[in-house]
Amino acid sequence: MRCGGQRKMSKISRLIRRSKPWKRRLLIFFIFCALCFCFFPWFSPPSTEPNEDFIQKSFSSSRSPLRVAIVMPIVNCQILTRVKPSLEIWKQLPPGRIPPGSEVSVIFHYNKFAKSNPGVLDDISHVWKSVPMHIRRTFRDVRVWSADLSDQADEYPLGPCEMFHRMFPLLRLSGFTHWFQYEPDVRPIRSGWLSQIVKLSVENKDCELWWQLGSEPVYHSVTDYVKVADTMDVDLHINGNALYCVRSAEFDSYRSEVRRIFPRSGCDGDINSIIGEFNGWDHALYRYRHTRANRAFKQHSKFRLDPLIRNFGTSLYTIQEVRVKFPNAFLVHGKNVIDSTNHQVLKDSGTDKPPFSENLIQYMFWRTFGRQPSQNEMLFWFKLLDSCRDANEVQQYMVEFQSVCHTKVVSEELLNLFDSEQHAAIFSGFATTVHRLPYPQELNLLFDIIELHTPRHGDYVESLLNAPDSHEAVGLVCELTINMACKAEAKEGIDSHQCGSLQAKVKSILPAGCVVQHISVSELTASCDGIMSQVKNPLRCVLFENVNKILVCTKSFTWNFPSYTPHLRSTSFDKNISIEGITKPEGFEVQFRRLYKGTKFTSQSLQDEKRDLDHILGVRWTRERRSLWVTDFHASPSMCNSQIFSLLNADVNAKIDFGNCEYFRGENGESVCASDNDLKVLAFDNWNGFGLHPCPSVTREAFFLAYRDDPEFSKASAVICSHPVANCELYMPFKKPIILYATTRLEFGRNDKFVPWRNHWVKDEDKARMAWTHWLENMLAIASNPSNIIAANNLYDSKYIEYFTGIKPLLLPSWCGPGLKEMGQNNYRPTLTDVLLTPYRTNLEYQGHKIPSSGWPNMDNWDSIPAPLSHAIFDELFAEVEERKLHQFRINTIRNAFPSGYKHVSDLKSFPVFLFIPYQASVMSFFELYRLNVPMLVPSKRLLIYWMAKHKIMFERVYGQPEEVFAKHRYTSLPSPNSFAIEDAKVWVNFYDIYQEDTFPHLLYFDTWKHALDILSSVNLAEVATAMTKHNEAEQIRLTKLWENVLSFPARQEHFKTAQYDDFEGALFESHRVRPPADHLVECEGKKKALATKMNNVATSHVAREPFYSKCDEQGEVTDQEQSRKFVSKFLHPLTHGAFASACSSVEYDAEHDLLACDTGIQVLFLRNPYSCSDIRLSLDKQLLCF
Repeated sequence: MRCGGQRKMSKISRLIRRSKPWKRRLLIFFIFCALCFCFFPWFSPPSTEPNEDFIQKSFSSSRSPLRVAIVMPIVNCQILTRVKPSLEIWKQLPPGRIPPGSEVSVIFHYNKFAKSNPGVLDDISHVWKSVPMHIRRTFRDVRVWSADLSDQADEYPLGPCEMFHRMFPLLRLSGFTHWFQYEPDVRPIRSGWLSQIVKLSVENKDCELWWQLGSEPVYHSVTDYVKVADTMDVDLHINGNALYCVRSAEFDSYRSEVRRIFPRSGCDGDINSIIGEFNGWDHALYRYRHTRANRAFKQHSKFRLDPLIRNFGTSLYTIQEVRVKFPNAFLVHGKNVIDSTNHQVLKDSGTDKPPFSENLIQYMFWRTFGRQPSQNEMLFWFKLLDSCRDANEVQQYMVEFQSVCHTKVVSEELLNLFDSEQHAAIFSGFATTVHRLPYPQELNLLFDIIELHTPRHGDYVESLLNAPDSHEAVGLVCELTINMACKAEAKEGIDSHQCGSLQAKVKSILPAGCVVQHISVSELTASCDGIMSQVKNPLRCVLFENVNKILVCTKSFTWNFPSYTPHLRSTSFDKNISIEGITKPEGFEVQFRRLYKGTKFTSQSLQDEKRDLDHILGVRWTRERRSLWVTDFHASPSMCNSQIFSLLNADVNAKIDFGNCEYFRGENGESVCASDNDLKVLAFDNWNGFGLHPCPSVTREAFFLAYRDDPEFSKASAVICSHPVANCELYMPFKKPIILYATTRLEFGRNDKFVPWRNHWVKDEDKARMAWTHWLENMLAIASNPSNIIAANNLYDSKYIEYFTGIKPLLLPSWCGPGLKEMGQNNYRPTLTDVLLTPYRTNLEYQGHKIPSSGWPNMDNWDSIPAPLSHAIFDELFAEVEERKLHQFRINTIRNAFPSGYKHVSDLKSFPVFLFIPYQASVMSFFELYRLNVPMLVPSKRLLIYWMAKHKIMFERVYGQPEEVFAKHRYTSLPSPNSFAIEDAKVWVNFYDIYQEDTFPHLLYFDTWKHALDILSSVNLAEVATAMTKHNEAEQIRLTKLWENVLSFPARQEHFKTAQYDDFEGALFESHRVRPPADHLVECEGKKKALATKMNNVATSHVAREPFYSKCDEQGEVTDQEQSRKFVSKFLHPLTHGAFASACSSVEYDAEHDLLACDTGIQVLFLRNPYSCSDIRLSLDKQLLCF
């Protein structure tokens, strides 16, 4: 305001003197206020104009009706390390043209006051000038706005939140209509991204269509499944890097209400807790409209999902994958993008800071905790790095964080991360006890207790009040936290050494009146009101109930497998740790190096190694889709190669009638079990299916009739048969290529007298001999057909087939491993120090003197030795361990480490080394274990032969002793593979999987147990694991190329261009020039006649049937059959058969605007570019989601 002159002041003084006293006092007060505003301008209200500096000014004074701002929020340490690399991407992927009538500006939104920080404006100007001139001219001007946040406000999530909310009034005042938040970790994946932003803004000039337009999370985090109080669903918020409309009074009111309702002015996304994953204004904007009080919120459509940008958060992604999966996406928000050429993580790649990656966080975490971080732990530590902290500083934080509940001390550095010492103690207690951070409900309860809101915990409250110092108070909070974490552990199935014994765990959930009498991992014996009862697998029980004095487990959990369990043969080592009196613990790496002195770890990621991915990744998108048909009685032989089949665009249509089918899934997550896929005729039937018993020929004919005209089978490109390989006989009459893929003995299912569960059908030696002879003849017929392939997954069975038939199979080792990308992330990070005895079944339960010299032992007496580690083979080992005083040396078994089984074979990677003692020449589990890239101790040939002679192990390599039908030809000079003589075994041992050093290099062979211990203490296990990883990567590429040749069916299908036979014998003879043998059982005659009658009826209908469908009938109208076919074709389309369709009363597609409309009866929902979606789903807030 302006101040008056001398005359005005004299008039004012006269006016004051003539006024009444009360008026005089009031007038003096107003004059004083006016003088304050005149002479003391800092009393004036805050400015509504931005604190602005220009980096690039426009020479045009005209203004366009639509003005868009690209706003990049930054802090000082990000200018060179993130902003510069982000802008450099614009050179390869330029923003595109701006249409007439539109303008775009760039605004760098700085968290502090730019002019008070020397060099900030110069750095921003330097970075901007590095952008090519033709791109800079795209923008009207470039500005730096200073948020000037206080030290209290300049922290996550308050700082970003405050900067976001300030943008709307400042942008409106500056004439902008829309703005896009472009954080430094946003990157374009296609050129023309800015043109798309402007196009979307033009369509929404007056904010009629949307207020916020962006992406839901397309990655997994804790927000996917944790529901927060007062809300109706999990968090599917739109990420803050989105496009916003400025000129909407309704949106202003909405944001104001969010800031009023949610804590800290709308900066926390959870009303009742402070869990980090829910913090942030973008979470608050989402959760406000999803609270129970806002069920009737009518403006859900104003928050629009659009393929413009995809949000990957902290998960890894490759640009190539995103481009393929999201063909209409232009931008990606994510912390970890992988360069598809060398798999390097391109995060924070600047000039003065090393790149931080998920691998580096995992390495630092592993060095401290001896395990991999959980998802919410990973996000927590990533946020520290995002705040420009140094890696060494974060490592020190981890060490101090881990030791809080041991030292009862919270350092000043940790207090910078947590609100209080109690807060730090709670988080540390959960992380060290149950290997995760606390959930919202657990935090709420703990804080209620500490703040005296829970009288049930009065003892703790009183102790906290009377604690003499913070040291004692932290200890009490840790004790309370660990008790609560242990209760959560009992429900979640996590095993923690801090939670006490098995008995204590079970006691905590036993009902009143029940007392534990005896407990083990497998069985609980308890007395309820004097009545004894037993419960199997007590650790899997979440809730016990006393039902008529009988203890019953009424609720079980899905097992989350323990990180440690004691082994059965150990030294006097006690893993239990008491909370009281414990000094600061050593890091896991220090403990590990005591046992494995030669091992040295590094944070170097294998993602930095270059890989030959172009051929592999290119194959899938250029090859015609193939379908492989499998009906084995074991899922592993075919499904172990599913990764390779997927790369080759081959789908496995598996119908497995065996128990392990439930552990495998198809490419799209479908079941491979026969019970879910309508397998006809063939059945496991208590091992009868292996030999097609009781009437093999009738079974083969019935199978042919069942699948001769089967539409699903007709689509199969080829058949793979492995387990048993002899069941390839089923597919001989079909005009399909057969891939005979041997993974175990050739006679399995025909003449396998030593296999106990097959013995019933092999007692009749004549029938077994006849079945074996016919099978060999059929195999030769299969091999003579050029359309078929004879292959084996191991050298032993390849030589075995050659011994009996003269055929030399193609050697195709099973893959049984992850994809190349997962393999590249496969660093050696054990979390335990135990040696793991593998495989799961070792046959070391049988004592040598009870095993016959020529055959298998009585397997009904399998528990004659309590456990494998009690076998005499290990006597020398444990004697050497005692002599060396290796008190921390332990061997664990898979059965003992995972009493209820493991979720995935990768769970075994927590162990630093495998001890592999084979029970067979080749087993599928060896392939699985080797692909884990964990070092493997393996007995040398000399030692294995010694054990075979002394302890009679490896008896299971011999399934039977079938006749050498073609003995007069003698295809090889090898001795019989089915001889139990040691001299013969010495020859065949050369073909065992574990001794194929070209195919499986880097195995650690030992001649004695003393030698094995020397290897463990001297060899660098990390280097061995790295070498295994590199070999496995090359091996997957090699195997993929081999399978690519095998699956080249069109070149080999000329043989099948003959007429299709309707009868079994004719089709069999036509395809392979053989005839089926007769079944000799009396019951088979009746089955044969019944089948003949059925065949005649089917044949008659087969001759009379019309083509599948005709276009029109005689009157020119569409037939019912064609109408049905059209209906099916229509609903196979994603736009009509997507998951959303059931909620729509009508679905329409506007081709001109590329817009899908779904009328739900209440409102019409829209989705752009629907053809880019593999599936379309309806979210809980009634939006169409593109997947």
